[in-house]
Amino acid sequence: AGRVVALLRQPARWPALGGDQAMLTISGGQRNYGGGVPILSHSPRSGLVRAVVDTLWYCQIDVSHAAETVLPTGRAQLVLGLSHPHDQALVVGPTSQAIVIDPGLQRRAVGVAFKPGGLAPLLRHHGAELVDQRLDLEQVWGRTASSLIGELAVADNPDLILDRLEAELVHQLSAAQLEGDPVVDQAEQQIALGYSVDDVVSALEMDRRAVAGRFRRRIGLGLKQYSRLRRFERAVATIRRDDAPPLATIAADLGFADQAHLTREFKSFSGLTPGRLHGLSTSSPNHVVDDEIFKTNRPRSDRLQS
Repeated sequence: AGRVVALLRQPARWPALGGDQAMLTISGGQRNYGGGVPILSHSPRSGLVRAVVDTLWYCQIDVSHAAETVLPTGRAQLVLGLSHPHDQALVVGPTSQAIVIDPGLQRRAVGVAFKPGGLAPLLRHHGAELVDQRLDLEQVWGRTASSLIGELAVADNPDLILDRLEAELVHQLSAAQLEGDPVVDQAEQQIALGYSVDDVVSALEMDRRAVAGRFRRRIGLGLKQYSRLRRFERAVATIRRDDAPPLATIAADLGFADQAHLTREFKSFSGLTPGRLHGLSTSSPNHVVDDEIFKTNRPRSDRLQS
């Protein structure tokens, strides 16, 4: 445990284009960048896993683009690459900034999309220690991680692969203390629905600092930052619809002060302007491939702001 704490305290060093680390952000459903088997995903069957995990997913797809930007969601991921040279397992803490990834991992991979705050009990650390951090899973699970990758890599049935991954999660979580916090759960759910932080705290009838402290320990991010991230996520989903309304309308509907405010928030979290993605539909709005943002203007992970 002490070794993990030390690793978590190291500054996050996100992989640059072509690096050997990558991550995905999956919120359910299917997507395919061109050929192969699209993503297969489902909710956990185990109640123990379902308490902290939103989705388990598997993908085997062809990728032709050289770069991909993953937009932040404030939630954590577990990604296991199953094809050489991407046969590795990566734990990614709740993200507050966009990163540029090597899309090669997506050729064949399996993973876990955690619920807000869901990674913390698995690693036995406060959520605030995990934000924008990443670990090799072997540093957490030891040799179990490499054995699991080896086992899953030779399996050819996606459903069985997902079942085996969930079984390992059941084993790992059986020793964890899953202590829920109804105050944090209610706050997170209301923020996700679009309620303001002021309204959420008022409805809870609690001291704001007390709510904020409990929220940060569990979710990892502060109330305001998490609220901004969820609004940004809603904005991205709306902007990328085929029938996306004008940006000024989106800004007004989602509670931004004006279109300029929307643009500032968009650039702060992604390094992009909303106009770059306006009307470009996709089944995975949090992923932006290189062609969508023009190669000369691709964001760099070392200059993205949180």
